[in-house]
Amino acid sequence: MAVAFKPRRPSKRVEVNPFVVVQNPHNVVSLDRIRQNRVKPAPYSRQEPPISTIEAQTTVVEVLPRTQELPLWLKSLITVKQLSSIAACVLMGGAMTFYGLKVYGESRWTGQYPRLEHLRQQEQQLRLAKEILKHTIVESAGDPDAGLEIPTPDNIIYVQPAPPRPATGRELSSIVNPPWSSPPQTNRPLAY
Repeated sequence: MAVAFKPRRPSKRVEVNPFVVVQNPHNVVSLDRIRQNRVKPAPYSRQEPPISTIEAQTTVVEVLPRTQELPLWLKSLITVKQLSSIAACVLMGGAMTFYGLKVYGESRWTGQYPRLEHLRQQEQQLRLAKEILKHTIVESAGDPDAGLEIPTPDNIIYVQPAPPRPATGRELSSIVNPPWSSPPQTNRPLAY
């Protein structure tokens, strides 16, 4: 891999301490070339390592245009990718929400099921008690010491009916011909 640096300030000589000195700052020097010409200091010496100079090659670097118009098919593919990513995220969120609600519902059902069974047992016990009470009342009604009497016309209480209210024409028509009544019958045979 080759990497090149171009100095920013124009000067006759640019030093890269302590290994490389570039004589012509307007040229691009690759790092591979710098590494090849680097002088390594002795491992135990306290002296300054010698500075080596590199003659830079003159190369022309072309400046690429910054704004390139993307082709229509590439723009449409990018749009489809973005929309499909959004749709996938929405579907994943919906699936996770559905799964969470299902697990929550099942956990609540598991917690409430014993209560339902207890209520069912109470209902059966209440029905049984009701039937026992009815049976006891019927048996006690047959006993002459219970004080119950058979109803006779002398024991019946009569209530006088309220006086009839005046009916309007609309009410009379609905009473005479209610909407659910069948059409009037004629005395014709249905078939021969």
